[in-house]
Amino acid sequence: MGVFAQRPHPDGPTAIYLRTLCFVFHGDDVLLIHRQHEPDAGFWNAPGGKIDRGEDPLDAARRELREEAGIEPPLEFRGVATAIVRSTGEHWAIFLFSARVEDRAVVASHEGPLRWAGSGDIAVLRVLPDIPLLLPHVRDPHRPVVLAKFVYSTPDPGTLESADVR
Repeated sequence: MGVFAQRPHPDGPTAIYLRTLCFVFHGDDVLLIHRQHEPDAGFWNAPGGKIDRGEDPLDAARRELREEAGIEPPLEFRGVATAIVRSTGEHWAIFLFSARVEDRAVVASHEGPLRWAGSGDIAVLRVLPDIPLLLPHVRDPHRPVVLAKFVYSTPDPGTLESADVR
């Protein structure tokens, strides 16, 4: 790979934030974490987080699962989601992974409480709005990888304007 001079597009985002999201399944239930820190404090989400400098997405996903749930299941790449925030120009690229586990044992995290959630729980918990849209695509390992785009008016997750998940 060559070295490229920085040439930001005048209409592009000031930065693209790289993240992972790991959907871990036990039967029909998915592991969720109740976020205690920004971004998304107060919401239930799949474990995951930032990709550190020098990490690839798979290494970051493995690290985040170890840190947030104390587990190291084999992960399968399931796709990429982008999230764009119109008011700030933020652009997030989120690498999606899934895993299946035979054991529900997890280790408490400083990031927030963990919970195994069934489909009925997803409907009543304060989950991020993209989670119910992504779940059918990442749950089934026989489906093709997902490509998703979410557009928000502001950083508030309740301002989802549009979603395209394929």
